[in-house]
Amino acid sequence: MNKQEMIELLKTDVNKFNVERLDGLIDLRNVNLHGADLRNADLHGADLHGADLHGANLDFSVFTLWCGSFDMKVDIRLVYQLCYHICRLKIINKNGTESKMGKVIQSILKPYANKFHRVTECGKIK
Repeated sequence: MNKQEMIELLKTDVNKFNVERLDGLIDLRNVNLHGADLRNADLHGADLHGADLHGANLDFSVFTLWCGSFDMKVDIRLVYQLCYHICRLKIINKNGTESKMGKVIQSILKPYANKFHRVTECGKIK
């Protein structure tokens, strides 16, 4: 399947995209996925450098956390969602105790985390 066919499938049928995609790198660099419904999309291994995901729904997707996600264009909704997920981590030190620095970072992010679009469903960060 070529790049354009993969993009069209991602935009039109996420479930089929997940089944038909090849393992490994998927080249989605500079692709416009603005406003796309990407719920449940498996973006593992996707190179999203410069991709426009502004307004895209990434709920329940496999979001890529490697350098292939650098320079993506996203909206503040995703930023709030990522802050929320960071605040729900149990951050520990090498010795297994709670990380004080982790708590500091979470306290800074908390006001933004509580703007997450699903906070009423998932619970407000206290």
